[in-house]
Formats: sequence, C-alpha cells, structure tokens
Amino acid sequence: MGSEGHKSPGHRGQDPLARLAPDRSDPCLAGLNASIAVYCVGGAVRDALMGEQGVDRDYLVVGARPEDLLRLGFKPVGKDFPVFLHPDSKNEYALARTERKTGAGYRGFEVHADPSVRLEDDLCRRDLSINAMAVDEQGRLHDPHGGLEDLQRKRLRHVSPAFREDPVRLLRLARFLSRWPEFQVSTDTLALCEAMRDDGEVQALVAERVWQELYKGLHEKTPGRMIGFLRKLGLLEPVLGLAEPQADSGLETRLNHASTLGLPAEVKAALLLAGAKGALRDRLPKKVEEWIALMPGFSALERLLEAPTTWPEKLPAWASRADVFRRPERLGAMGLLGQFLLAEQGQETNGKLHERWGLWMQLCDELSHLSVSAVAQSQSAKDPSTIREAIEGYRQSFVHKRLAESTIND
Repeated sequence: MGSEGHKSPGHRGQDPLARLAPDRSDPCLAGLNASIAVYCVGGAVRDALMGEQGVDRDYLVVGARPEDLLRLGFKPVGKDFPVFLHPDSKNEYALARTERKTGAGYRGFEVHADPSVRLEDDLCRRDLSINAMAVDEQGRLHDPHGGLEDLQRKRLRHVSPAFREDPVRLLRLARFLSRWPEFQVSTDTLALCEAMRDDGEVQALVAERVWQELYKGLHEKTPGRMIGFLRKLGLLEPVLGLAEPQADSGLETRLNHASTLGLPAEVKAALLLAGAKGALRDRLPKKVEEWIALMPGFSALERLLEAPTTWPEKLPAWASRADVFRRPERLGAMGLLGQFLLAEQGQETNGKLHERWGLWMQLCDELSHLSVSAVAQSQSAKDPSTIREAIEGYRQSFVHKRLAESTIND
C-alpha cells in the first residue's frame, strides 16, 4: 500500500508536487462550496515525481455536481463522462466517478458520478498504480495503490482486476514500455494481459483507438518495446494486422533504430504497417498512406547512388514522383529515411554512399526552389506535353551543371 497524504519537502514554488496543488484562489474555483475538494491527478503527478515536465494537467473534483461547475463558467465536454474545461486554462476538471462493466470494449461501461464518490473510489478505477496518484490543495500526495513505490522500482502494475475490462489499457501499457525503456511489467499485470488475449476482449478494439495509442507510442524513445510486448502476447496480427512472418523481433530493432535517427512517427508507422492487412491498415491517416506510397522509390538507393552519370535524368524524375516540388517540407524526413534504409542495406559505414545521398537530397532541395516559370512561359503557345518536356530538360541541365561543379566521382 502506498503513502496517503504524503507531503513532499519544500515550498510551493520549489516542490514539484506543491506546484500541482489546485489553487482555490482561482476565481473559477473560489466559488466552490468548502465541502468540495479538488485534486490534481494522473499523469501530471506521475511526471512530476519522475522529474519530467508534464504538458497537461487533469483535475478531479470530489463532492460536486455538474451544476456546481457550470455555475462557475466551466464548459462540459464529451457525452459519456462528467468532464469540464476550465474557461481560461482549458485544463480538464472531471467529477469523481466509478465505472461498471456492461459490455465489450472500452465503451462498454456504465459511469456513476455524484457527490458521494470519494477520491479513493475514483483512483481505484485507474489503469496503473503510477497513474492512480493525486495531489490535494495543500500539495500532499495521495497514493493508495503504491504508485510511488512502483515508480521507484520502475514497475508497471495494474490497480485492480478491473484492468482487464478495458482492452485499450493493454495498449496504453505497451505504449508506456516505449516511453520508459527501463520499466518492466509486473508478473500479475502480464497475467491479466494474457487473460484479455484469451477471452477475446482485444477483439473489441476499434481501429481508430488502436491508431491513437500506436501513434503516441511511435513518438517515444523505444517504440520497438511496444511492438515487442504485443508480439510476445501474440497480438500483432489481431491488433495491428501484421502477418506472422512479419511478427519477429527484427521489427523492434528496426523501429528503435528509426527513432534514434529521428524519423517522424508517420514514417515509422509507414515502415511498420506497409504490409499490414485489416481494419487498422484500411483506416490509416492520409499522412501515413502518403509515406507508404513513397517507400518503393527508396528500394534501390544503392544502385541510384552508385551511378552519378545517370542523375541528371533520374534525380528530377525521382523528385517528381516523390512530389518534392509541391511538398518540399518532406525533404528533411526523406533524407533521414534514406540514411536509415542505407544502414539497413549494410551501408551504414559506407562513407561514399552517404556522401552521395547527402548531395542527392541537396540537389532535390535546390530543384524544389528552382523557378521554372520562365521556361513554362517560353512554351506558352505549345501543348502541355511540350511544356513538361521543356521543364524536365531545364531541371536535368541544372543537375548536370551542379554535378560538374561538385567533387563527386563516378
């Protein structure tokens, strides 16, 4: 059992927990009845204890009714839960609630919220102990489920057996493994995940919710850990649509390497899901589909780079197929993707190829800024195909000239 009412040392301006304490002098909170308590809860508390800079703050209001917050200008959001936005900060303030499982999936819950629900009741419905802590108005930590100890032991542990009732929690758990490479899942929590797999609860996951968690995980330090966790549970096919031959540990190494190079999450998603099938693959965002469509153009980089004499013809055509002239903002990520794929092809230490790839991308960048309006205008009386040929010839001449000025050798 964790600490209850623990007060961290230090003053309000210095103590990370005290800085999270809800401020009842806020005009939007000052009007609450004295019997109503407000707490900072969840990820903000966890991150403060870990020394991380949290972005969002979520607050819990105990002993209140919806009309208490509406009267003070809070704006209701969502239909399923009693959550309100602060009119100025836009932080979320939720009424304390309990949940009862009524159906399959993450939507199959009946929510109960009224002034009788205690802080302990609300924290008990949270997923992991490290997310089930609260800071009160005096800056004291409330930790009924041992979250602080689990942080210190770098352990991810469920709060209650109700963890298995919501399959999204399994994905959140996997995502946290990507965020904190040194953390491990407790034995009991792993057993609950296996039970969720065996009883078919994961089949209730919808593609949009899977994507939300996957996308967040792909932003983290070691996204391969998320994939590895799902692989060990045998869930890559039912959750991500990846066939068994693809479901090996090489995926994890690949994604972690991609993160080390700084590839954007959309590109990592394309690397992961290009060969996937099923609901998730069919509902990927357009930005990921665009990167999947670009992948074939990177399949023969070594052959392209080994023959600079062909660049005047091939480089402008490659840039055009990659939509570089309309989407030059992609160039940075494309350069990183090329580095990544060259390394995968065993060319990580081939200085010549990497130097040539750098020049290739530099020329693509220069072409994207090269004005072709004068060329097009000079062909204005001719048919569109003639104009296109003139522009292509102009770009090819530009590449030829730049190569002659470079120190590159065939």
